[in-house]
Amino acid sequence: MLFQTVDYATKDLYYPLNLIRDVEYSPAYNTMENLPTADFASVAAKKGQEWRKVALDSDRQLVDFTIPVSGDRISYAYAQINDEFYDFRVVSQQGEQMISITLDKNIILSARSMQIILISADKTMQRKIPLDFGLK
Repeated sequence: MLFQTVDYATKDLYYPLNLIRDVEYSPAYNTMENLPTADFASVAAKKGQEWRKVALDSDRQLVDFTIPVSGDRISYAYAQINDEFYDFRVVSQQGEQMISITLDKNIILSARSMQIILISADKTMQRKIPLDFGLK
């Protein structure tokens, strides 16, 4: 899968082909899916509603969003949206862990279900957190 930086993607500019390179931030989730589950970190479930609002209000096709993580340190973050898996970058801002997300607006708006999957810093546990999109 090809990822672009938010700066270029949200300005509707694209990298020249000679500058594109493969970068892996996270291993494929299928290498982590058998880890035992534990309650070591969390995100606010209501963030799903805020995410949808950002997508609805955005005039751009790619939506950039961050979700703060509380609890223990994490190494990787994934999401399962409508039975598809996406990997996200884990960043630190002012000492706080954040999941940095860039997704196509249509993926967010068509989401029927979503869960964030966090992998512990020592890569021995996972936490699955369903997000509330406010859809009833």
